[in-house]
Amino acid sequence: MKIIEDLHYCSYVGDIHPGWTDHGGPVVLYTPFPQHVKEAWERRNHPNLHMVFYENLKANPIDEITKLDKFLGTDLTAAQIDKIRHYTSFSEMQARNNMTNTQRVDNVKVNHDIEKERGGFFRKGVAGSWKKHLSPETVAKIDSWTEANMSEIPFIYSN
Repeated sequence: MKIIEDLHYCSYVGDIHPGWTDHGGPVVLYTPFPQHVKEAWERRNHPNLHMVFYENLKANPIDEITKLDKFLGTDLTAAQIDKIRHYTSFSEMQARNNMTNTQRVDNVKVNHDIEKERGGFFRKGVAGSWKKHLSPETVAKIDSWTEANMSEIPFIYSN
Protein backbone atom coordinates (compact mmCIF):
# COMPACT_ATOMS: atom_id res chain seq x y z
CA MET A 1 0.00 0.00 0.00
CA LYS A 2 1.62 3.24 -1.14
CA ILE A 3 0.41 4.97 2.03
CA ILE A 4 2.57 2.73 4.19
CA GLU A 5 5.62 3.18 1.96
CA ASP A 6 5.21 6.97 2.06
CA LEU A 7 5.12 6.92 5.86
CA HIS A 8 8.27 4.79 6.02
CA TYR A 9 9.96 6.92 3.41
CA CYS A 10 9.33 10.07 5.46
CA SER A 11 11.12 8.60 8.50
CA TYR A 12 8.34 6.60 10.17
CA VAL A 13 9.84 3.32 11.35
CA GLY A 14 7.58 0.43 12.26
CA ASP A 15 5.19 -2.08 10.77
CA ILE A 16 2.25 0.30 10.48
CA HIS A 17 1.64 3.87 11.54
CA PRO A 18 -0.10 4.10 14.94
CA GLY A 19 -2.64 6.47 13.38
CA TRP A 20 -4.14 3.46 11.62
CA THR A 21 -5.31 2.06 14.94
CA ASP A 22 -6.36 5.45 16.31
CA HIS A 23 -8.57 6.27 13.33
CA GLY A 24 -9.56 2.82 12.10
CA GLY A 25 -8.01 3.39 8.71
CA PRO A 26 -5.00 4.75 6.84
CA VAL A 27 -3.38 8.02 7.81
CA VAL A 28 -3.28 10.05 4.61
CA LEU A 29 -3.68 13.58 3.47
CA TYR A 30 -7.07 14.49 2.05
CA THR A 31 -8.95 12.09 4.30
CA PRO A 32 -11.49 10.57 4.62
CA PHE A 33 -10.05 8.35 1.92
CA PRO A 34 -13.02 5.95 1.47
CA GLN A 35 -15.48 8.79 1.07
CA HIS A 36 -13.37 10.46 -1.61
CA VAL A 37 -12.96 7.24 -3.55
CA LYS A 38 -16.67 6.39 -3.28
CA GLU A 39 -17.68 9.86 -4.44
CA ALA A 40 -15.36 9.62 -7.44
CA TRP A 41 -16.58 6.12 -8.25
CA GLU A 42 -20.21 7.28 -8.19
CA ARG A 43 -19.28 9.92 -10.77
CA ARG A 44 -17.09 7.66 -12.92
CA ASN A 45 -19.40 8.08 -15.95
CA HIS A 46 -19.53 11.88 -15.68
CA PRO A 47 -18.25 13.47 -18.90
CA ASN A 48 -15.72 15.60 -16.97
CA LEU A 49 -14.14 12.73 -15.05
CA HIS A 50 -11.57 10.28 -16.33
CA MET A 51 -10.26 7.56 -14.04
CA VAL A 52 -6.90 5.90 -14.55
CA PHE A 53 -5.88 2.85 -12.54
CA TYR A 54 -2.19 2.23 -12.00
CA GLU A 55 -2.60 -1.47 -12.76
CA ASN A 56 -4.12 -0.70 -16.19
CA LEU A 57 -1.54 1.98 -16.92
CA LYS A 58 1.26 -0.41 -16.01
CA ALA A 59 -0.22 -3.26 -18.09
CA ASN A 60 -0.96 -1.24 -21.23
CA PRO A 61 0.36 2.34 -21.14
CA ILE A 62 -0.32 3.12 -24.81
CA ASP A 63 -4.02 2.24 -24.46
CA GLU A 64 -4.40 4.24 -21.25
CA ILE A 65 -2.58 7.29 -22.64
CA THR A 66 -4.68 7.07 -25.80
CA LYS A 67 -7.88 7.02 -23.70
CA LEU A 68 -6.65 10.06 -21.79
CA ASP A 69 -5.79 11.78 -25.07
CA LYS A 70 -9.34 11.19 -26.33
CA PHE A 71 -10.82 12.38 -23.03
CA LEU A 72 -8.78 15.60 -23.16
CA GLY A 73 -9.36 16.06 -26.89
CA THR A 74 -5.69 16.75 -27.54
CA ASP A 75 -5.47 14.69 -30.75
CA LEU A 76 -1.93 13.54 -30.19
CA THR A 77 -0.06 11.60 -32.84
CA ALA A 78 1.10 8.04 -32.24
CA ALA A 79 4.67 9.36 -31.97
CA GLN A 80 3.64 11.89 -29.29
CA ILE A 81 1.78 9.22 -27.34
CA ASP A 82 4.84 6.99 -27.50
CA LYS A 83 7.03 9.84 -26.21
CA ILE A 84 4.61 10.31 -23.30
CA ARG A 85 4.72 6.57 -22.63
CA HIS A 86 8.50 6.68 -22.55
CA TYR A 87 8.82 9.87 -20.48
CA THR A 88 6.26 8.72 -17.92
CA SER A 89 7.46 5.13 -17.66
CA PHE A 90 8.40 4.02 -14.18
CA SER A 91 12.06 3.54 -15.09
CA GLU A 92 12.32 7.05 -16.57
CA MET A 93 10.63 8.72 -13.60
CA GLN A 94 12.78 6.71 -11.21
CA ALA A 95 15.92 7.78 -13.07
CA ARG A 96 14.92 11.46 -13.10
CA ASN A 97 13.53 11.54 -9.55
CA ASN A 98 13.14 15.30 -9.96
CA MET A 99 9.54 15.42 -8.77
CA THR A 100 10.45 14.57 -5.19
CA ASN A 101 14.00 15.94 -5.18
CA THR A 102 14.96 13.09 -2.88
CA GLN A 103 18.51 12.80 -4.14
CA ARG A 104 19.41 16.07 -2.44
CA VAL A 105 21.25 15.36 0.79
CA ASP A 106 19.76 18.52 2.34
CA ASN A 107 16.16 17.34 1.84
CA VAL A 108 15.21 16.87 5.51
CA LYS A 109 11.80 15.39 4.69
CA VAL A 110 13.42 12.23 3.40
CA ASN A 111 14.87 9.39 5.43
CA HIS A 112 17.88 8.68 3.23
CA ASP A 113 18.63 5.35 4.93
CA ILE A 114 15.18 4.07 3.99
CA GLU A 115 15.57 5.54 0.51
CA LYS A 116 18.78 3.55 0.03
CA GLU A 117 17.29 0.38 1.52
CA ARG A 118 13.95 0.45 -0.31
CA GLY A 119 14.64 2.46 -3.43
CA GLY A 120 13.18 5.84 -2.59
CA PHE A 121 9.93 7.41 -3.70
CA PHE A 122 9.93 5.50 -6.99
CA ARG A 123 10.54 2.19 -5.30
CA LYS A 124 9.67 -0.75 -7.59
CA GLY A 125 6.62 0.05 -9.65
CA VAL A 126 5.06 -3.30 -8.82
CA ALA A 127 1.44 -3.28 -7.68
CA GLY A 128 0.94 -5.11 -4.40
CA SER A 129 4.61 -5.38 -3.41
CA TRP A 130 3.86 -3.40 -0.24
CA LYS A 131 2.62 -6.62 1.36
CA LYS A 132 6.19 -7.95 1.44
CA HIS A 133 7.20 -5.17 3.86
CA LEU A 134 4.48 -5.76 6.47
CA SER A 135 3.70 -8.53 8.92
CA PRO A 136 0.94 -11.01 8.01
CA GLU A 137 -1.15 -9.55 10.85
CA THR A 138 -0.84 -6.03 9.44
CA VAL A 139 -1.65 -7.19 5.92
CA ALA A 140 -4.76 -8.92 7.30
CA LYS A 141 -5.73 -5.73 9.14
CA ILE A 142 -5.39 -3.65 5.97
CA ASP A 143 -7.24 -6.24 3.89
CA SER A 144 -10.05 -6.34 6.46
CA TRP A 145 -10.30 -2.54 6.53
CA THR A 146 -10.32 -2.41 2.73
CA GLU A 147 -13.10 -5.00 2.51
CA ALA A 148 -15.18 -3.18 5.13
CA ASN A 149 -14.69 0.30 3.66
CA MET A 150 -14.20 -0.20 -0.06
CA SER A 151 -16.27 -3.28 -0.95
CA GLU A 152 -18.91 -1.17 -2.74
CA ILE A 153 -16.37 -0.34 -5.43
CA PRO A 154 -15.72 -3.19 -7.85
CA PHE A 155 -12.10 -2.44 -8.63
CA ILE A 156 -11.44 -4.26 -11.87
CA TYR A 157 -8.06 -3.47 -13.36
CA SER A 158 -8.68 -4.43 -16.94
CA ASN A 159 -10.64 -2.84 -19.73
